[in-house]
Amino acid sequence: MRLWLGSTWMDSSKLLFLPFAAVAVGLYLLGQDARIGRVARWLWVLLLLVIAVQAVAVLVGYLPFPWGSYELTFEELEESDRYPAVVSKGGIAQAIGSLIGTLLLVPVGIAMARAGRVPWWAVPAAVIGMLFTFFTTPASWIPAVGWFLVSAGVALKRRSARDRRQTESV
Repeated sequence: MRLWLGSTWMDSSKLLFLPFAAVAVGLYLLGQDARIGRVARWLWVLLLLVIAVQAVAVLVGYLPFPWGSYELTFEELEESDRYPAVVSKGGIAQAIGSLIGTLLLVPVGIAMARAGRVPWWAVPAAVIGMLFTFFTTPASWIPAVGWFLVSAGVALKRRSARDRRQTESV
């Protein structure tokens, strides 16, 4: 297994909570005053919880590993007295959260797009990003980059809508 800039894939995985945090904040800001139905509102709250659990699961799953080293494997860590089996629970939470989040993003994304809160292209991008978040990361940074791009697109859409409202009110 190769090191890249002195980091292992486990090191880079420790930073994957950042895309989750960015998406959670973005979804919160988008949904807090969105005109979406009651069911979509409850699904939105549940989605925020799922993303928060995934962010914590990433930290729980990878922080126990030493930086810049492959000396410790998942199996050795689980058998270690230093770290209980909570590490394997992080992986399970990520996998389940990825699947549940994918299912939740479909109706929430559609409701947000109908309300004009997100561009339509962001809905399938977010759904695909959520599905592949666990199943391709940390081997691939593509889902994390996708999450950041969706977050940036949503932020720009929100800013342009706010600017339009301010211009109309003047």
